[in-house]
Amino acid sequence: MRQRHRYAVSCILALALVALASSGCDSGGEQTFTVPKPAVQAGDQRPNVVVVVTDDQTLESFNEAVMPRAVRALAERGTTFSQAIVSTPQCCPSRAGYLTGQYSQNNGVTSNDPGYPLLRDKPSVLPSWLQAAGYETIHLGKYLNGYYTAEGLTPGPGWDSWQSLVSSDYEDSIWSIDGDKKTYSDTYLTTALNDFATDAIRRQAGADRPFYLQIDHLGPHVGSGNEGGPCKGGAVPDPGDADAFPDAQAPRNPATREADVSDKPQFLQQRFQIGPANAAEADRLYRCTLQSLQSVDRGVAGIVSALRETGELGNTMIIFTSDNGFSFLEHRVLATKGMPYEEHLRVPLVIRPPRNFPKPARSGAVLPAPVANIDLAPTILKLADARPCWAKDACRRMDGRSLLPLLQGDEPGWTAKRALRTGFDIGAPNYGLSCAWDGLRTPRQALINHVLLPEPGTFACKPADELEYYELESDPFQLRGDRPIPPGLEARLDRLRRCSGIKGRDSRLPETPFCE
Repeated sequence: MRQRHRYAVSCILALALVALASSGCDSGGEQTFTVPKPAVQAGDQRPNVVVVVTDDQTLESFNEAVMPRAVRALAERGTTFSQAIVSTPQCCPSRAGYLTGQYSQNNGVTSNDPGYPLLRDKPSVLPSWLQAAGYETIHLGKYLNGYYTAEGLTPGPGWDSWQSLVSSDYEDSIWSIDGDKKTYSDTYLTTALNDFATDAIRRQAGADRPFYLQIDHLGPHVGSGNEGGPCKGGAVPDPGDADAFPDAQAPRNPATREADVSDKPQFLQQRFQIGPANAAEADRLYRCTLQSLQSVDRGVAGIVSALRETGELGNTMIIFTSDNGFSFLEHRVLATKGMPYEEHLRVPLVIRPPRNFPKPARSGAVLPAPVANIDLAPTILKLADARPCWAKDACRRMDGRSLLPLLQGDEPGWTAKRALRTGFDIGAPNYGLSCAWDGLRTPRQALINHVLLPEPGTFACKPADELEYYELESDPFQLRGDRPIPPGLEARLDRLRRCSGIKGRDSRLPETPFCE
């Protein structure tokens, strides 16, 4: 078995691979993606990385009552980021932010539709960068919305192994297995995905190269609607979990009982207050969500067991997060996402570092630093001693920051003052909600600017300029959005809308502010 202890990393390997790869990445067009297979070097001591991403999981559902195995294996052994958000709270743009380390204004993906076709510099994504630096890259599960419409069954750029979900059916799932179509009708979707993950770990154990394994769950996202049963139209659980949480109710809090919405934009003011029938439907969907997370929880335990059995656990970083949150009843919005409110933006984020991680933070640490999905790619690259480049002069300028100092117990100066940019732009009425909005968020403040709103009685949007401002410490449920906006905050949001890169790490671009 290979012995890869600390981070005596061969920068020469990564630089040589980048030099060998073909150049010519143009931010506006398509490129032929050709990354040469790295030469195997014995003794590569860099850590493995395993990332588990759920779909539409709320922050409050990651707890010991719902996911006891994941909490014990990850949260009690690693660091929980209690103020983690996603910059764009919908599946595809959130995952694009993770894979690029960029805000949507820079990677091009602002909503699920059309999704992947809008991604700029498609070959320049995290798996390509890690592959070029010598990692074996493995993708399992759901990929970016719109990918299969545009690319068919072809594996995505940068992946050595590709076992990706084509359908959204929990019972009759369709997969692309390294480009070949396969249907699983006799295995529950998440169970199949869990098996793929443990098999991949066992195959890679003892190899000369470290591996990067990304597991993108469908759960607890709604299924295809073809599954039937009591959870039809919602997340569909493993049959063995169908009786779990029989008395669970969707969250009941001041945001779900909001009687006065005069502080909200017109499209919310026009919505009726949640009634008993809506609440009952939210409860049903919520129970199905919790039930579907049981197989995800078992999957996390299986991954940790496989890493331990193969001797790789001590040299593997494990990251657990969700692509966006979800509201069940809050602010008169039933069972949806893509909105600028806390239930949609905030997600679980837990990182268990390798055992030999320098200056490890105490096990079970909870940090309130302002972090986002765009920070994960810089964190992984820093750990792997890699660059955001898939070929010579074909690099992406990231907007996120490495979280390694926080995991090491340090407190960089940016944590006390950082604002994160949030936003969403579907360009059409989104279930009768905001068509496009921009936002700024810190753990204490949230400023929201709706720039396109539904035109009443039509399927079109109209330009708007409606603002909401919340003091989150005193108003965590966002009940008063009409407070006076502090001086300078709107100008700060304007800078974030246009920002690119990080000061001190990246070069300055003309007339472009740095991100925070």
